[in-house]
Amino acid sequence: PPSHWAYQTIHEMAARQVLRGVTSTEFGPQQPITRGQLAAILVRGLNLGEDDRFARIYYDISPYDALAPEIGGAIRAGMMMGYPDGTFRPNAPVTRQELAVVLSRMAERLNLPGAIDREVAERLARMADWNSVAPWAQDGVRYAVSEGLMVGRSATTWAPLEQTTRAEAATVIQRLLDKVAPGEWR
Repeated sequence: PPSHWAYQTIHEMAARQVLRGVTSTEFGPQQPITRGQLAAILVRGLNLGEDDRFARIYYDISPYDALAPEIGGAIRAGMMMGYPDGTFRPNAPVTRQELAVVLSRMAERLNLPGAIDREVAERLARMADWNSVAPWAQDGVRYAVSEGLMVGRSATTWAPLEQTTRAEAATVIQRLLDKVAPGEWR
């Protein structure tokens, strides 16, 4: 609805064919975004190209899966990867820490300047739930916050293990795309 806080972002990204709804009439902004949906947004937003061959290396992705080509494109580009057990888990929700890591990979692939701000890193370390951030995700979280892509869920918590909503994912990806082409994504 137009009263939703991310309505403008969702509307603009959908008009550019980067976002699609959960149905033909609903976007589902408060629903958790899945790994498959996130891969599709990355491929569309960055024009990475589709490649279902890379998706087929994971046994839980069928070549008939509608998102297989886009998942494969995200894997080929190094934006996302599967798990050691041979799965990609396309229907699993994306946590906030996972999204932060994907954003840092996107920035690296796009050769965006950026650094981890020392003051931000210290502020994050003082958050009540910083110890819940997985070691493999800490630099990604530091980068996403330092670059203004993501913020904590409150002044004292970052909520690394909470699910990312579709509206949040659209918003932070638009912020990163705006760094690539300032003004073009707003």
